[in-house]
Amino acid sequence: MKKIYGIGRYKESKNDEMKNVIRHYITVLKLIDGPSYSDLKTMLKDSSPIRQNLRGTLFSLESEEGSRLLKELRDKSRLNLSELGIEVDEEHEDLECIRFVTFHPSYSYEEFVEGLRPKADKEGNIKYEIEDGIFKKICKDAFNALMNHAGIDEVWEDELPELSKDEKQIVVDSLENAPKFFLVIDEINRGDISRIFGELITLLEADKRLFAENELTVILPYSKEKFGVPPNLYIIGTMNTADRSIALIDVALRRRFGFIELMPDYEVLEDKLLSSDDEARDVKELAIDVLRKLNERIRKNYDRDHQIGHSYLLKLKEAKTGDEAIQSLQFIWYHEILPLLQEYFYDSPEKLKRVLNDAFVRVEENSFDFEYLEGERFVEELRKVSEQEQQ
Repeated sequence: MKKIYGIGRYKESKNDEMKNVIRHYITVLKLIDGPSYSDLKTMLKDSSPIRQNLRGTLFSLESEEGSRLLKELRDKSRLNLSELGIEVDEEHEDLECIRFVTFHPSYSYEEFVEGLRPKADKEGNIKYEIEDGIFKKICKDAFNALMNHAGIDEVWEDELPELSKDEKQIVVDSLENAPKFFLVIDEINRGDISRIFGELITLLEADKRLFAENELTVILPYSKEKFGVPPNLYIIGTMNTADRSIALIDVALRRRFGFIELMPDYEVLEDKLLSSDDEARDVKELAIDVLRKLNERIRKNYDRDHQIGHSYLLKLKEAKTGDEAIQSLQFIWYHEILPLLQEYFYDSPEKLKRVLNDAFVRVEENSFDFEYLEGERFVEELRKVSEQEQQ
């Protein structure tokens, strides 16, 4: 069976008497029951050993691939790599603790947790296999890292291990400094939350996690395996407050998340744009003032959730001269900010006029048109926007 049976150290040396002969040595450091070939294909799918179907004696791995493999061996085979004189690339390891996914209307439970996936063999025959989704995978990784941290010889591969009462207490006692895993879900409100999480929505609650007071597990519908959410897994969802679908977020999901509101931060702009005293400083200061004034008017004429974010103006950081700053600000203004305002006030031309001024928008009856200005005229009218009081 193709799998890893041990860890060794490779060394080569030249023979003193036969200087053209290089001798190769492999010293076995430790015998292990390592990952199978199927695991390796998933873990190192683009590496040289997998491309060669393990047909050979020695294969080289990229640094990132080697770090990933060593981390798997450490977590799943209970190896103390430091005792073997092996160091793991900690930077890469940290990246593996963070997974990123974007929800969308077509995203499903089968992609997120587990589901049937078609697989083609070498002859082209199709068969269906159960494949873990990103949520199930990171739950397993977080659990295994927790076991390794607690010094418990259990690994979650297929079946969720059953721990004794004493082992559970050891895990609970070690939670404070346990390795943390993060699943970042971008645009979380764009997916059908009830369909994506399914019965697992209940398991997200802190007191129903594994090793918690009211620990709860479920049997998954495809694999029929027992499943629970480890306590060292953190789920971070991001959404745009201006998205109209925000009101449709499942109430059950709202109860299981804390909400942190991030409003436009002008101090960030001042720190990023005004830290150096270059020729573009005046234009950058004007841009910040205009954004602040626009958002004041948007709050009065629309609501606080549709304010324009500070990230639009961060592009000005690259401008070093006044002309560069003006050109960059013109692009931001006409191709990013004004189209956004047009969307907000598409049925209220008069409100749009109150947010801007007569130079940038012309209202006729129940419609409006934007005016394109350049150079000094553009800067002059922006200054009026920043100075004029709400009409």
